[in-house]
Amino acid sequence: MVTFVKELKATRPEGKELPKAPKRKLASLLLSNKKIKTEDFQELHKYLKSKEIDTQIRIDKKAFVFKVDEVSNSEIGLKIILKGFRQINRTKALGLFFAIRQGEALEKLAKVFSDKKEAKKHTFVWEDRIQSKTGESRSNIDKYRYIGRTIGQYKRFCGVGILFDEFYYKRTKILEMLQSDETTAKYWLTNFHDIFPEEEQQHSQTVA
Repeated sequence: MVTFVKELKATRPEGKELPKAPKRKLASLLLSNKKIKTEDFQELHKYLKSKEIDTQIRIDKKAFVFKVDEVSNSEIGLKIILKGFRQINRTKALGLFFAIRQGEALEKLAKVFSDKKEAKKHTFVWEDRIQSKTGESRSNIDKYRYIGRTIGQYKRFCGVGILFDEFYYKRTKILEMLQSDETTAKYWLTNFHDIFPEEEQQHSQTVA
């Protein structure tokens, strides 16, 4: 549009038609996009909440000690499957918890090594040392650091039963969600276990 107007001013050609004005106002388009984003954030918040699970309850390995023939009974089979998925989701949540905490520790370590006095004590690059000792790739270390740096303060995510890879994939939308709504941000800032009634806290090491 701008190029077209400049061309008109410069050449003043005869017979050229002006482009039609947009049927919808720009403001309405922007408001529509904002509404779509808000709805997306609400769905994401709802999804993450649905994946919350108490990680203080220890994982029950015995949930997978059964005879496969027992699954042929619908009632017993459903109990076995549902209990098994609770353990799987609890494992995912623990994995995410470990990843977030590891990321926070890595970010702190990076700051320690950024100090010139501290750096002079060593003849190695700290990321290279971690890679050689653990076999972790630099890209993975960077992923942990990013999540620790940006998500670490939101302690409630440590109780979400999804894989770290999925969480990292959704990281941009999660951060936008947290920045878009104060109430949502406060929810995820809450320590997951601080909101449990006392009677449930007493059973934090039971099996479920």
